[in-house]
Amino acid sequence: MKENNKYNKKTHSLLNEIFNTVADGMCLIDKEFNIFTINNTLAVMFGLGKEEIIGKKCYEVLAGSACRTERCCLVRIVKGAEQIECETEKRFNFDA
Repeated sequence: MKENNKYNKKTHSLLNEIFNTVADGMCLIDKEFNIFTINNTLAVMFGLGKEEIIGKKCYEVLAGSACRTERCCLVRIVKGAEQIECETEKRFNFDA
């Protein structure tokens, strides 16, 4: 039991390090569409602090044309899709 706990902590630490150092923006979203966590890369891409994003609904921050429709990736996963492919484009207005 003690070895499992040690292994789990080491694995969690490694996954957390990868999550926070990858060049791609990533976030974890729960089944209720809440953003659970976000890595630094995505926060920088949005020009927001993590505290401004975590806890919000994904469609409030990451809104796209498929949000809140049957085409939404998360909706498809929750409904049992084993594999999905989707591409999303986010446009920023830097002139504002």
